[in-house]
Amino acid sequence: MQTPKSRIEQLQEWIAEDAQDHFSRYALALEYGKANDIAKMRACFEHLLQHAPLYLPTYYHAGSLYEEVGEVVLAEATFAEGIRQATAQNDKHALQELRGVHTNLLMEYDVESTL
Repeated sequence: MQTPKSRIEQLQEWIAEDAQDHFSRYALALEYGKANDIAKMRACFEHLLQHAPLYLPTYYHAGSLYEEVGEVVLAEATFAEGIRQATAQNDKHALQELRGVHTNLLMEYDVESTL
C-alpha cells in the first residue's frame, strides 16, 4: 500500500505539470513556511514576484517574510509594489490589507516609503 502524498509533494507535482499554476506555488510557499523551511518559502515567493507580478496574494506574505527576517527595506518595497499592483487591478480588499501592513511597517521601523 502506498502512503499518501504530503501536501508539499502534491503541490510540487501540480507545479511540475503546470508551471503557470501560481496558486499551487503560493500554497507551496505557505506549506514550506509551516515546515519552517524559510529558504524554500522565500524562493517560491520570489519566483512568483518575478514571474507572476499580477498575483496579488504574494505581496502580503513575501513582505511579511522579509520583515520577519529583518529585511525591512525589502519588505517596504514589496508592500509598496503590492499596493501599486492592487491599485492597478482595482482590488480593494488586497489594497486595504497591503496599506495596513505597509503603514504598520513604516510606523514600527525607521524606513522611508517608496510610494
